[in-house]
Amino acid sequence: GHYEDVATALTIALRSCRASGDILGEANSLCNLGVVQLDSRDFMKAESYLTAARDRYQQINYNLGLAAVAHRMAQLYIERGEVQLGIDAHLEALAVLRNLEDKAPAILVLCRLAEAHRRKGDLDEAHSYCSDALWRAQQVGAVYIEGVCLSELGAIYVEQGDLRSAKGALLRAFPMLERARDVITAANTCYAIALI
Repeated sequence: GHYEDVATALTIALRSCRASGDILGEANSLCNLGVVQLDSRDFMKAESYLTAARDRYQQINYNLGLAAVAHRMAQLYIERGEVQLGIDAHLEALAVLRNLEDKAPAILVLCRLAEAHRRKGDLDEAHSYCSDALWRAQQVGAVYIEGVCLSELGAIYVEQGDLRSAKGALLRAFPMLERARDVITAANTCYAIALI
């Protein structure tokens, strides 16, 4: 299916970058292959590709790439149930991303930190990170990320037992996610609304 086609194209790109000595292109291809494997839930392959990407980014001292790998490794750790490792990796990514002119990636990582803390059961810390991310998304006009934050805030409210606030946050999130064509997050948000 879809993942295999993307992986095939990225493998061709990887070979081309290696043949031409393009280390940044190689690192980007490896990172994207890691993301494809992460999305297809092949965590061993994902970790292998992401580790190789990290090595290449370190070789050329490319901090943005290192932050991207740390963010994806955080997702991998969390999906494997290693939530504290995921939180640590998100914090590593955030340290680099906060220095960028484009604030959107750092805001998204803040929201993912909120999710990690929610999964860990630390709802106060989750709420704090999520509220911070939401405020920052609103300040820079990042509507899609605002929707992601509102969806996460809704999930936090559900776990806190505040269903009224949860429904309000989720109802605000849904149209933003739908407009951004984030089908998966929008569907999960719609499902959460239906359960309330």
